[in-house]
Amino acid sequence: MTQVRIIRRKNALCLIEWVDENGYFHRGWISDKYVSFGSGNEGTVRDPNMSVPYGIPWRELVSLNATPLDLEKELNRRGIWTIEELRNNPQGAQSAIQSVYGMDFASLLNSVKAYEKGI
Repeated sequence: MTQVRIIRRKNALCLIEWVDENGYFHRGWISDKYVSFGSGNEGTVRDPNMSVPYGIPWRELVSLNATPLDLEKELNRRGIWTIEELRNNPQGAQSAIQSVYGMDFASLLNSVKAYEKGI
């Protein structure tokens, strides 16, 4: 049996959340009859993988091609060469990371729009 968190109940279905053996979070819809309810929003399910998946497969929408060398170059470009400079400029470091990975909210939204259109 797998420990699950019950997120929502609707029409004899439960939206459950569980963590697999690798530490990855999953959510899915499953019939109430497969859930052994505990206290509060806790429960157990024999095989949560038989639930209908919930959510967007983000890993399929994002491509990350950065290298440590790319990050070093961008940190240096922003004047971050030492631990002290990193601690004193966390926003610059965040900007460097976003720049290197080329991922921001707008590009994520564009990927989602393409996903919705089935592209």
